[in-house]
Amino acid sequence: MTSNVKIIGLHIPKCAGTTLLDRVAQKLPPDQIYQTTSLIRNYHEGRDEITQIRKPGRLRFVFGHTIHEEMLKLLGPNIRAITGLREPTERFISDIKYQIRLRAKQGNSPLDIEQFISSTRNPMCWYLINRFPSLSGSGTPADRALRILKAFNYCYFTSNFEETSQAIFNVLEICPDPINSNVAPKDDLEIDLSKATLQWDIELYEKARAHFLSMDAHQALMAPKPEIVELASSPLDLQKLRSFLYAGTFGEYTSWRKLDEIILEKIELINEISSEIQFYMNKMKVK
Repeated sequence: MTSNVKIIGLHIPKCAGTTLLDRVAQKLPPDQIYQTTSLIRNYHEGRDEITQIRKPGRLRFVFGHTIHEEMLKLLGPNIRAITGLREPTERFISDIKYQIRLRAKQGNSPLDIEQFISSTRNPMCWYLINRFPSLSGSGTPADRALRILKAFNYCYFTSNFEETSQAIFNVLEICPDPINSNVAPKDDLEIDLSKATLQWDIELYEKARAHFLSMDAHQALMAPKPEIVELASSPLDLQKLRSFLYAGTFGEYTSWRKLDEIILEKIELINEISSEIQFYMNKMKVK
């Protein structure tokens, strides 16, 4: 039985993470899932962020873009760490096209493609390193990111998603319908990546495939990894986690032009909580 296993997963953009999340959400109760693939969605649905959840140890599936190693320390024992990878050039092109669509949907200025390409270097490597720095060690970005991956239990791949994701559903003891989410519409836009910096991502992808595709996926997810256990049992730095989350929510709230509205809501909530506390304190004085 694996019903007490908890999965924490880093969703690297455009690596089929939304499909994985939506399939899991078909079968697990909402109070067992915490997602950060869309922080604005949490706001619209009235769902707490992980630092506000009263009993985060009850969560079974924690997954998204805004995942940080400090979250491990809130989940309790029996954690499995996962992520997914995609061929780097294909992933980068998909991400650029997604950013173009997203900015149009948000009503923001068009994406400067050349600037985006020049400023986004080896994004898969740095996505891992920035979120799990304690596991990264030293070396090239590929060395550091691969060290993190090897500390994880498992990595699925978009090129054979149905095959490599099945072990994740098995360990959660669910059998979701094979839906595909966030599928990009076909277009004729050609992206010139001649100036892109992806060499470390390419090295990471090739070495990760060699490492994970040679193992038994089910067995890999059955036992906790020592590095994850050690990290999860170390002292929680709540301020570091809050700062990381706030940076993520600030970015999304600003992009969706909701920041002013949300700040006013937070102020109203503070006033309400302050009134409640003052009421209790006054009652205690009477006694």
